[in-house]
Amino acid sequence: ELLTGRVPFEGTDPMTIITSHLTAPPPPATSLRSNLPKWVDLVLDRALAKRPEDRYPSVEAFGNALQSAGGSARTTVNLQATAAAGAPSGLLATYELGDRIGSGRLGSDVYAGVHRVLGHAVAIRILRRGPERNWDAVRARFLREARTLQVAHPSVIQVRDYGEEGDLVYLVTDFIAGPSLRELLTAEGALPWPRLRPLLVQLTDAARALHRRGGLLCGTSPEIIRITRDDDEERLMMSTAGIWRAQDLLSTMKDQTLRGTALLDVELRYVAPELLTGRDGDVRADIFTLGVLAYEMAAGQPPYDAPTMPALLGVMLRGNPADLRSVQPTLPESAAAAIVRALQPDPAARFATARELAQALGG
Repeated sequence: ELLTGRVPFEGTDPMTIITSHLTAPPPPATSLRSNLPKWVDLVLDRALAKRPEDRYPSVEAFGNALQSAGGSARTTVNLQATAAAGAPSGLLATYELGDRIGSGRLGSDVYAGVHRVLGHAVAIRILRRGPERNWDAVRARFLREARTLQVAHPSVIQVRDYGEEGDLVYLVTDFIAGPSLRELLTAEGALPWPRLRPLLVQLTDAARALHRRGGLLCGTSPEIIRITRDDDEERLMMSTAGIWRAQDLLSTMKDQTLRGTALLDVELRYVAPELLTGRDGDVRADIFTLGVLAYEMAAGQPPYDAPTMPALLGVMLRGNPADLRSVQPTLPESAAAAIVRALQPDPAARFATARELAQALGG
């Protein structure tokens, strides 16, 4: 209240306020007062956690978090002295939180950050608990991603850290300079074949690396793919463990999407139709996701879109996207045919492996 001028939960009667305390996340303080530093949200999230054991263990620890979390990343921190003084542990003790740089999967927010001791730049993806999703299912997907993305590949962003504090979970990865694929496509539109081809080679090769480790990328969207430069050449970088089970997908959707009133989960446009109808994912589901990404990069728009999940599933099952070469004349006929095959609604009609798709694309 001191920071924002209002209490976190307001209402006209006691039961409304009690219900909010039990079920609703508090509005981020920075959404009410924009000149507050971003790390304030994290400190208050932990202090206002629903479960007592998730909150700070003492007023002293809470006060130390408020005093030290915004310290300069250029200051050398003595970890032993910090711990002895009772300063905050976890995310804000290790990393300085910077500006929000984009959106991540499942409605998470991605922030720039700096490791306080080592000084290197990181990206921190934070997901807050909310009443509109199954929190246990969301947490499980975050944890699976942290475990799976330990893949040494130049196009896979490795997870460096994972943690849970109060009503949030977070992943820390290396900071990748450059726009997201979504930002690139919005700014420049369809990518001509000479520029698209090496990016598709990188994408399919990264998929093969994940498959060798037993991981999937189904549901990966342009929002969570970044484009950077590597030795003066464009490099595609992705960070996702993909969707494995239909239940994982259904249990983490927003209520409006499940009820069929809106399509608020961006990743659904990149999920194979068999998962939307209750079947579990496999490599052929990933081939569909790769096909959607390749089509959108070539055409500047996704092959299938609709305002609700039932309508989206309907257009996917019809399997008749707009002709690629009519909107991207630089695309070779063989590459266009390969992308269309990857988009087939019947998994058996798609490529069996990412290697087969890469070969058909000319990679």
